[in-house]
Amino acid sequence: MKKTPRAILIDLDGTLADTKPLLFQAYETLLSYYGRKGTQEEFDALDGLPLSKGMEKLRELHEIDDNLTSMLALHANLFASNHKHAAPMPGAEALLKAAQSAMIPCCVVTSASTDIATSWLNQNKLNKYVAFVISSDNVTHGKPAPEPYLIAASKVGHHPELCLALEDSESGLNSAVAAGCCTYLVSRDTRRDDVNNVPSLVEALELLT
Repeated sequence: MKKTPRAILIDLDGTLADTKPLLFQAYETLLSYYGRKGTQEEFDALDGLPLSKGMEKLRELHEIDDNLTSMLALHANLFASNHKHAAPMPGAEALLKAAQSAMIPCCVVTSASTDIATSWLNQNKLNKYVAFVISSDNVTHGKPAPEPYLIAASKVGHHPELCLALEDSESGLNSAVAAGCCTYLVSRDTRRDDVNNVPSLVEALELLT
């Protein structure tokens, strides 16, 4: 990013919080409950989608004879109990703290619920660095649609292209790119030709200067 961002819009699960192993565990346990078996490839394809949309896709793919409400409730019980144990990603607090010191507002843009996101931020004492949360509760069309990032940019008071978006999933990246944000994939293992890349939040610190 050539210019200092006016705001940082950051994903929660897998970017700010190290929750991928917990999400995969909940995914496997849920499918096992219905006598089905998942794959890493399928999990990756669903990653970043709003929970209700991802669960509906899972229900269709595995022909699960249960209603969406029951499946969502089961997943909530499986995941919520473990989510609080997720550690912040390396460099998470340093990045948020540096942004606050530079008077760059930070917003969490997540497909999780507001309760889950704010609870995790509070527990890890990161809430003091976050201006607000845009969650699945605040949008009609979640990731990969641009709405979450458009709402976040509007609320923070800057055009999307002046906002730095940090994401780890395909759905999240597509959402941020479609919104027009300066988008970075945070990953050591994967690359995309249409977005920039940083290995971790540790290196993302350099984007603030």
